[in-house]
Amino acid sequence: MISAFYIPIFVLFLPVVILILRIIQITIRYNYHYFRLLHLPITHFSTKYKVWWPYWKIMTDDREVTMNWHIDETGQSYKFSSWGFGFDGSLMLCVCDVSLVKQILLDHTSFPKHDAGIRWLRFLLGGDGVGSLSGFNERKVHRKAVLEVLNARSIMHSTELFKGAIENFCVKGLYELNGEEEVYTYEYFKLKTMYILIRVIFDDMLDADLMSELWYKVAKLTLVTIMGTEFLGYFYNLLPFGPAKELKYLRNQIKTHVTTAVKNRRKYMDENDVSGDDLISVLIDYVDPRSGSKFTDSEIVLECMTMLLTGSSTISGLLTWASYYIGRSDEVQQNIFDEVNSICGDEEITMKHVRQFEYTRAVMKEVLRLKPAAPFLDRIAAKTTNLGDYKIPKGTRLMLFFTPMMKDVRYWDQPQEFIPERFFEERPEIYSYMPFSVGVMNCIGQKYAIWEAMLIFSTLVRKFRIQSIMEEKEFELLEGRQTPKNLKFKFIPRK
Repeated sequence: MISAFYIPIFVLFLPVVILILRIIQITIRYNYHYFRLLHLPITHFSTKYKVWWPYWKIMTDDREVTMNWHIDETGQSYKFSSWGFGFDGSLMLCVCDVSLVKQILLDHTSFPKHDAGIRWLRFLLGGDGVGSLSGFNERKVHRKAVLEVLNARSIMHSTELFKGAIENFCVKGLYELNGEEEVYTYEYFKLKTMYILIRVIFDDMLDADLMSELWYKVAKLTLVTIMGTEFLGYFYNLLPFGPAKELKYLRNQIKTHVTTAVKNRRKYMDENDVSGDDLISVLIDYVDPRSGSKFTDSEIVLECMTMLLTGSSTISGLLTWASYYIGRSDEVQQNIFDEVNSICGDEEITMKHVRQFEYTRAVMKEVLRLKPAAPFLDRIAAKTTNLGDYKIPKGTRLMLFFTPMMKDVRYWDQPQEFIPERFFEERPEIYSYMPFSVGVMNCIGQKYAIWEAMLIFSTLVRKFRIQSIMEEKEFELLEGRQTPKNLKFKFIPRK
């Protein structure tokens, strides 16, 4: 009787005990790193947050604080902008210099990927997709196979699905507004790009309305999950209440639906000896030319979930910022309109046409320079090592900020201005332009995202005149990225 009485009490208080122990651990770690910090040189560092720079500043502060204080009064990015501490008490260093970032990204042994990003992605997916594998060699082999699937041929193969999804889920809704109502564009694009991705990945094997609703709920919990896994580590997965419990429930629902879709598609292909235009058909058909192996159903499920999770926010952010910039420039908008009409004529826009768009591609590149999809990456110093002229202590978390480098006057003329034509000239130094990172660990879906965004955007510009009705200072940023919040437009149908 006594043991049975104490079991529920033990279960109830176990998370509380774990939380208290974690707070003690973080407090000890913080104080340890603080005294290490006192002996480090800060003469060349940004003075805005010279000693204390809390991690949540990047999550909550406005554009000027989070992105532009990494640049000095001459327009050059700082080598190191500040020291600070993460939610887990780890010592953090913001790196904004091209040569130093290049050194970090090329040295995977000394500066491996920090496991905080892997933990939250693994928790959201419920397993290991290409983005959440921890070992460098393991990720390299797996991503090579996925890259061979996300190639130009498979994207061209999905053109009809893209066109139908864009027309049904994006264009039709804007026509119904008739240019009279204001559109909260990021929220609109996020919902519509999710619909489009679901159709392109699964064709009609999934209920787009149901999946969009589930993923929308997941997106609202993403920031809490990042902070929770950062603060509690793997213990966050064990919490039987709150956002962790809700997210696990939503994740399991999504995984069940995706697993069913993959099994049904495989069964249909086997029974009828046919393939499909959707991405799961391409993944099912894929055979690794090196090993002869194929993707398992569980691997396909995780890759599809990864694309849905990361693709929707990336594409919707890119479309929103592109709408913002061209909505403020009639000249740029007219140039895109003229290019699309000159190449497509009376035909509908397809991926074949998109690959010929030069000015539209330059616009997208310039949008990504000013508002990158992922403005920072994190790495960790696996050992005490030299970074430039500084000795970096083992365990230091390195936040690589790309935005200051893409606005550095040493690499860009008039870096704060929106000038798409700059990309018609000589290519910039590769490490001064990294909207999706660079090298073997860059964003695996960047080409897919850009081409899809170009197809959607060129379709919109051809059918609508986009009008920005807000100044940049009037809206907020959120999610730790340069993602617009409450940014409104009008989409006026062309005659």
